[in-house]
Amino acid sequence: MVVKCPTCQSGYQIDESKIPARGAYTRCRKCQTRFKVQVGSTVPPPAEAGKDAPAPLPESSAPLNPEAAAPQNPEAAGQAVSADEDRRIQEVVASGDQEAIARLLLDLIIEHAGRRNFARAETLRDQLYEAAPLALNEIVKANETIDEEKSGSIDSEHLELWSGLFESLESDEASELYYAMQTANTHAGQPVFEKGQYNSNLYFVQSGSLKMLHFDPGEKKEIVLKQMRAGSLFNMEAFFSFTVTTCAVVAEADCTLRYLEQSILDRWREKFPRIEPKLNSFCRQFEDVRALVKKTGADVRSSPRYLVSMAAIIQFLDTYGKPSKKPFKVTLFDISSGGISFGLKLNRRQEAAQLLGQALFMQTGYVLDGKKQKVSQKGRIIAAHLQPFGESSVHVQFDKSLPDDAMADIMKVSGHPPEDA
Repeated sequence: MVVKCPTCQSGYQIDESKIPARGAYTRCRKCQTRFKVQVGSTVPPPAEAGKDAPAPLPESSAPLNPEAAAPQNPEAAGQAVSADEDRRIQEVVASGDQEAIARLLLDLIIEHAGRRNFARAETLRDQLYEAAPLALNEIVKANETIDEEKSGSIDSEHLELWSGLFESLESDEASELYYAMQTANTHAGQPVFEKGQYNSNLYFVQSGSLKMLHFDPGEKKEIVLKQMRAGSLFNMEAFFSFTVTTCAVVAEADCTLRYLEQSILDRWREKFPRIEPKLNSFCRQFEDVRALVKKTGADVRSSPRYLVSMAAIIQFLDTYGKPSKKPFKVTLFDISSGGISFGLKLNRRQEAAQLLGQALFMQTGYVLDGKKQKVSQKGRIIAAHLQPFGESSVHVQFDKSLPDDAMADIMKVSGHPPEDA
């Protein structure tokens, strides 16, 4: 049966067989109200102060304990508790009693921080800032409580693995970084990602071993760029920029990975602006994919690209291959038989992120021996690199390779040698 606390309406699933015929008193674990439970009474009246309580359960009977009474649906119960908290907060905020508001919110912050529910604790702290901005003692106590609980539960092995990173951070930044990380377990032989996928996570190897692979188009074989063990990082390029993965990563043995989602950068820019540059600086100690490929002497691309300065028309396409926006003019920076890059004004990271995977139609032209020639190709955006002052470079991979004769004509017209890899 389900019983509810008469004060805060928190619900508990209780086995009726454990309730004696005369009923029993219990205490709500949420608001500490003591109330009587009887078979067939799902919402008992509150116990009146000063009145003697009925005889307790016999010693041979198990006590009625809401702590041990698990809800039938834990997720739904958690949502109900959160909704109940929000109602209590709304009621006290509506009263306008600043002391009561600060006291309630601080109590809830301490409770959630103690349970390692830091997301909820921080949400409540933000409410405290807004609802009782002059409650300085409570605000300071809330911040100290969250920071202390976070610091006390950080894995020391984790700190040791990436000591160079965590030593560069202030205590609140270190806690923020640590608790922003999520965990993924990968089995031997399982890929973390393949080349060309849309995966913008930054990975930290906690345990196990992996290998980073690159397909050499010249030799037409797969080569190992790097073997990675505990303490390694990878996929920095996709995390700090907007690009598809430029290599494949496969587990050699069972691995535990910690990772950051790219979206956390938006939160950090607002609340912890110094974390990103410190993390970026730390990541630069690790060679990126391009540097690793160059060390092996392998080809980076399946076809060389050539510097050009050609006008082109770009038309974005929807999932059905039909125009989705008005066409616009761009200047091509370079071209190969496999793709192009061009300049585009992008003012926000979100704009760059939304471009990844965008299908498009490109048309350009040139004059050769007095004759105008047109080149049309369909492709997909695989990278968008933000540059200062809003000028960004967008990289496109063609669906089909550019015909050899068209590529030869463009090379002749441009008069430029292939760009160094």
